[in-house]
Amino acid sequence: GGLDGLLHITDLSWGRVVHPSEIVKMDEEITVKVIDYDEEKKRVSLGLKQLSPHPWDNVEVKYPVSATVEGKIVSLTNYGAFIEIEPGIEGLIHISELSWSMVSAPEEIVTVGQEMDVFVLGVDRENNRIALSLRRMEPEPWQTINDRYQTGDVVNARITKLANFGAFARIEDAIEGLIHITELTSKVITHPQDVVSEGEAVKVKILRIERERRRLGLSLRQVEEGFELINEKGLRGCLKTLS
Repeated sequence: GGLDGLLHITDLSWGRVVHPSEIVKMDEEITVKVIDYDEEKKRVSLGLKQLSPHPWDNVEVKYPVSATVEGKIVSLTNYGAFIEIEPGIEGLIHISELSWSMVSAPEEIVTVGQEMDVFVLGVDRENNRIALSLRRMEPEPWQTINDRYQTGDVVNARITKLANFGAFARIEDAIEGLIHITELTSKVITHPQDVVSEGEAVKVKILRIERERRRLGLSLRQVEEGFELINEKGLRGCLKTLS
């Protein structure tokens, strides 16, 4: 009868709403709750979402720790990605939980609108927060390293960092090992940069695999000098045959 009220966009739904047309239509009759009345300004504030249970009620029961849930990426920040697992409930995948390998920005792994399954790390009901993980949907690379590599294998690697005592080399995402300075070359050197540089692609031999300690011992010189030895032996064999 001439009395209008405002149903603010934030009170339409517990979930994210970009435009009211996502929830209601013109001339549609709906039931709402009066949440505020300003007699002086003649303003009535209305709510639609208040007529349904708060989504965070019993959230620990719905999404227990270690559970796998489905969600959609709704926003990205420099420290991670927010994913909606139901209207009104968003969790954070911290950048460190996006992948087992090093990630500089969430955009490298996920995009807004992408749907995926994630692992529940923890629930903070008081602050309405859920910690989620994408990387834990896959086995931790170090736990299965013995399925892919054995001591003595020669593999491709890339130098990632130099130190006084040697060079670190990555053989795959999240798997990095150390080439000790004594395993770079048989020559006397003062620093690893005398032999290799960061970003350089090399072939290395796996000397040790310490899965529990997440350590990998690698050798560059045993690959290069080993090939020289084979060639020398092969040459001697050829000369002997000819003689």
